[in-house]
Amino acid sequence: MFSAATSRCTIGEAMQRLRIISTGVLALLAVGACKGDDTGQKAEQFCHDVIQEGCVRAYDCVPPANRTPAFMATYGTSVAGCQAAPDKCAQYPAACPNFDRDAGATCLSEFTNQTCTQILFIQDGGDPTIALPTSCGAVCPPN
Repeated sequence: MFSAATSRCTIGEAMQRLRIISTGVLALLAVGACKGDDTGQKAEQFCHDVIQEGCVRAYDCVPPANRTPAFMATYGTSVAGCQAAPDKCAQYPAACPNFDRDAGATCLSEFTNQTCTQILFIQDGGDPTIALPTSCGAVCPPN
């Protein structure tokens, strides 16, 4: 219960209490805002997203008549099959300890929006494959 009686605290005591309360509030805000480093999770998700988009782009850009055995070995027999294939993205954070999430977002956006003529390449044996945009080179900078 609160008392209606007048407080007898001095200005110095009030300032001290305010500092303690302020420090406590700031500590709670800091703990709430600091959720830990999620770079590894973001790197793994980026890896998975690029692979999933790669499946879509491969099937969008390579007509059925041009889907060679090497294409099928890489991308499977359908978009769904390609996307369902296990990936090794759990290993990506360790392989890319300096993952740059902004560069990852740019890479994925450009990959998604580039035309087939920008990403489709025919390898020496005549096998079609897709390539990531050059911006993707910034995703995993060296130490």
